[in-house]
Amino acid sequence: MKTDFKTLLSKLIDHDFEFILIGGFAATSYGSNYVTRDLDICAVLSPANIELLRKILADLHPKHRLTAEKLSFLDIPQDLNGIKNLYLQTDAGLLDLISDVIGVGNYEAVSKSAVEIQIFGRKCKIISLEDLIKSKLTLKRDKDLLVAKELGVIYKKIENE
Repeated sequence: MKTDFKTLLSKLIDHDFEFILIGGFAATSYGSNYVTRDLDICAVLSPANIELLRKILADLHPKHRLTAEKLSFLDIPQDLNGIKNLYLQTDAGLLDLISDVIGVGNYEAVSKSAVEIQIFGRKCKIISLEDLIKSKLTLKRDKDLLVAKELGVIYKKIENE
Protein backbone atom coordinates (compact mmCIF):
# COMPACT_ATOMS: atom_id res chain seq x y z
CA MET A 1 0.00 0.00 0.00
CA LYS A 2 1.34 3.39 -0.98
CA THR A 3 0.92 6.20 1.54
CA ASP A 4 -0.56 9.52 0.42
CA PHE A 5 1.55 11.73 2.67
CA LYS A 6 -0.10 14.92 1.42
CA THR A 7 -3.60 13.75 2.34
CA LEU A 8 -2.61 12.53 5.80
CA LEU A 9 -0.53 15.59 6.68
CA SER A 10 -3.11 18.02 5.27
CA LYS A 11 -5.91 16.45 7.32
CA LEU A 12 -3.88 16.58 10.53
CA ILE A 13 -2.65 20.14 10.02
CA ASP A 14 -5.96 21.54 8.74
CA HIS A 15 -7.78 20.16 11.81
CA ASP A 16 -5.19 21.59 14.25
CA PHE A 17 -4.01 18.21 15.49
CA GLU A 18 -0.77 18.87 17.38
CA PHE A 19 2.05 16.61 16.24
CA ILE A 20 5.69 16.53 15.25
CA LEU A 21 6.84 14.79 12.11
CA ILE A 22 9.38 12.06 12.90
CA GLY A 23 10.75 8.90 11.27
CA GLY A 24 11.48 8.20 7.63
CA PHE A 25 9.44 11.05 6.16
CA ALA A 26 11.26 13.48 8.45
CA ALA A 27 14.57 12.00 7.28
CA THR A 28 13.49 12.48 3.66
CA SER A 29 12.53 16.08 4.45
CA TYR A 30 16.13 16.66 5.57
CA GLY A 31 17.48 15.20 2.34
CA SER A 32 17.81 11.49 3.06
CA ASN A 33 17.44 9.10 0.14
CA TYR A 34 15.61 6.63 2.39
CA VAL A 35 12.19 5.65 1.07
CA THR A 36 9.47 5.17 3.67
CA ARG A 37 6.07 3.55 3.39
CA ASP A 38 4.42 5.15 6.42
CA LEU A 39 3.97 8.48 8.12
CA ASP A 40 5.41 8.58 11.65
CA ILE A 41 4.38 11.34 14.01
CA CYS A 42 4.91 12.09 17.69
CA ALA A 43 1.81 13.28 19.54
CA VAL A 44 0.24 13.35 22.97
CA LEU A 45 -2.22 10.45 22.93
CA SER A 46 -4.66 11.83 25.48
CA PRO A 47 -8.32 10.79 25.33
CA ALA A 48 -9.23 14.21 23.85
CA ASN A 49 -6.56 13.95 21.14
CA ILE A 50 -7.59 10.40 20.26
CA GLU A 51 -11.21 11.50 19.88
CA LEU A 52 -10.09 14.39 17.66
CA LEU A 53 -7.99 11.98 15.61
CA ARG A 54 -11.01 9.71 15.14
CA LYS A 55 -13.01 12.64 13.76
CA ILE A 56 -10.16 13.72 11.47
CA LEU A 57 -9.59 10.24 10.05
CA ALA A 58 -13.21 8.98 9.97
CA ASP A 59 -13.60 9.27 6.19
CA LEU A 60 -10.31 7.38 5.69
CA HIS A 61 -11.64 4.27 7.52
CA PRO A 62 -8.75 3.86 9.99
CA LYS A 63 -8.01 0.37 11.27
CA HIS A 64 -5.43 -0.99 13.69
CA ARG A 65 -2.84 -2.55 11.41
CA LEU A 66 -1.01 -4.69 13.96
CA THR A 67 -4.09 -6.71 14.89
CA ALA A 68 -5.09 -9.81 12.95
CA GLU A 69 -8.72 -8.67 12.86
CA LYS A 70 -7.89 -5.16 11.53
CA LEU A 71 -10.23 -3.65 14.12
CA SER A 72 -11.71 -0.22 13.45
CA PHE A 73 -9.93 2.64 15.21
CA LEU A 74 -13.25 4.50 15.24
CA ASP A 75 -14.63 2.04 17.81
CA ILE A 76 -11.62 0.46 19.52
CA PRO A 77 -10.16 1.08 22.01
CA GLN A 78 -13.14 2.20 24.03
CA ASP A 79 -11.01 3.07 27.07
CA LEU A 80 -8.74 5.83 25.80
CA ASN A 81 -6.55 6.16 28.89
CA GLY A 82 -2.91 5.11 28.86
CA ILE A 83 -2.47 4.59 25.12
CA LYS A 84 1.20 4.91 24.16
CA ASN A 85 1.29 4.20 20.40
CA LEU A 86 -1.16 3.70 17.54
CA TYR A 87 -0.35 1.91 14.29
CA LEU A 88 -3.09 2.64 11.79
CA GLN A 89 -3.92 1.67 8.24
CA THR A 90 -6.13 4.18 6.44
CA ASP A 91 -7.44 4.64 2.92
CA ALA A 92 -4.57 7.14 2.49
CA GLY A 93 -1.91 4.78 3.81
CA LEU A 94 -0.08 3.92 7.00
CA LEU A 95 0.03 6.29 9.97
CA ASP A 96 2.05 5.58 13.12
CA LEU A 97 1.47 7.75 16.19
CA ILE A 98 4.21 7.54 18.80
CA SER A 99 4.02 9.17 22.23
CA ASP A 100 7.71 8.69 23.10
CA VAL A 101 10.55 8.88 20.58
CA ILE A 102 13.28 6.42 21.53
CA GLY A 103 16.46 8.26 22.46
CA VAL A 104 14.74 11.65 22.71
CA GLY A 105 11.64 11.42 24.91
CA ASN A 106 7.98 12.35 24.92
CA TYR A 107 6.19 14.99 22.84
CA GLU A 108 7.34 17.79 25.14
CA ALA A 109 10.99 16.72 24.89
CA VAL A 110 10.83 16.38 21.09
CA SER A 111 9.05 19.73 20.84
CA LYS A 112 11.86 21.60 22.62
CA SER A 113 14.15 21.42 19.60
CA ALA A 114 11.61 20.77 16.84
CA VAL A 115 11.67 23.14 13.88
CA GLU A 116 8.89 24.44 11.67
CA ILE A 117 8.91 23.73 7.96
CA GLN A 118 6.61 24.36 5.02
CA ILE A 119 5.20 21.17 3.54
CA PHE A 120 2.42 20.90 0.97
CA GLY A 121 1.79 24.63 1.47
CA ARG A 122 1.29 24.27 5.23
CA LYS A 123 3.38 24.85 8.34
CA CYS A 124 4.42 21.68 10.13
CA LYS A 125 6.67 20.88 13.09
CA ILE A 126 9.45 18.40 12.42
CA ILE A 127 11.89 16.71 14.78
CA SER A 128 15.28 18.44 14.81
CA LEU A 129 17.96 16.85 12.68
CA GLU A 130 20.09 16.23 15.79
CA ASP A 131 17.22 14.47 17.60
CA LEU A 132 16.36 12.42 14.53
CA ILE A 133 19.95 11.20 14.28
CA LYS A 134 19.98 10.41 18.02
CA SER A 135 16.75 8.43 17.71
CA LYS A 136 17.96 6.45 14.69
CA LEU A 137 21.22 5.59 16.47
CA THR A 138 19.36 4.52 19.61
CA LEU A 139 17.04 2.22 17.64
CA LYS A 140 20.13 0.36 16.35
CA ARG A 141 18.26 -1.39 13.53
CA ASP A 142 20.33 -1.77 10.36
CA LYS A 143 18.10 0.53 8.30
CA ASP A 144 18.08 3.18 11.04
CA LEU A 145 21.86 3.08 11.38
CA LEU A 146 22.21 3.62 7.61
CA VAL A 147 19.82 6.57 7.73
CA ALA A 148 21.63 8.00 10.78
CA LYS A 149 24.93 7.81 8.91
CA GLU A 150 23.44 9.59 5.89
CA LEU A 151 21.81 12.23 8.11
CA GLY A 152 25.15 12.74 9.88
CA VAL A 153 26.73 13.66 6.54
CA ILE A 154 23.85 16.05 5.84
CA TYR A 155 24.24 17.58 9.31
CA LYS A 156 27.98 18.18 8.78
CA LYS A 157 27.33 19.74 5.39
CA ILE A 158 24.74 22.11 6.91
CA GLU A 159 27.14 23.02 9.74
CA ASN A 160 29.87 23.91 7.27
CA GLU A 161 27.69 26.21 5.18
